[in-house]
Amino acid sequence: MAPRRPDASSGDQVRHRLSRAGSRQVNRALHIMAVVQLRHRDSEGRAYYDRKVAAGKTTREAMRALKRRLSDIACHQMILDLRAAQTGPGGHVGAATGSSAAGFNPSTGASEKSLPGPATHDPTPALSRPIRSSGRSRHPSPAPARSRGQAPFA
Repeated sequence: MAPRRPDASSGDQVRHRLSRAGSRQVNRALHIMAVVQLRHRDSEGRAYYDRKVAAGKTTREAMRALKRRLSDIACHQMILDLRAAQTGPGGHVGAATGSSAAGFNPSTGASEKSLPGPATHDPTPALSRPIRSSGRSRHPSPAPARSRGQAPFA
């Protein structure tokens, strides 16, 4: 086996070559973001770059650090956006406005869902309405309990 040689060397310091793998489109977008940040003297990106150069980094290393920082910020924002898209009204997961009020099937048609607001008519047939006596209570009596063996009446 051939002896291993260092990846790249300049004087006493050994530097490793960086992988060029990854999405070239994303890398280009990050580069454009970094260049725009550097053009504006009062931007946070420019201040970050200047701190890296003042700390002894080369301009290339400082640019790479700025791109990495921009990548972290963009990734974090995408995660926040995904979480916000998954939450429903009130910021709770699972409380989506697309859920069905009519059944377990989320693709239930709009005509099968209950409508908002008070009912304009009573859809209950007259025979199954509770009978109110003119006497003591205004509340209907509770339905009698059925045992497991009884079938519901039709």
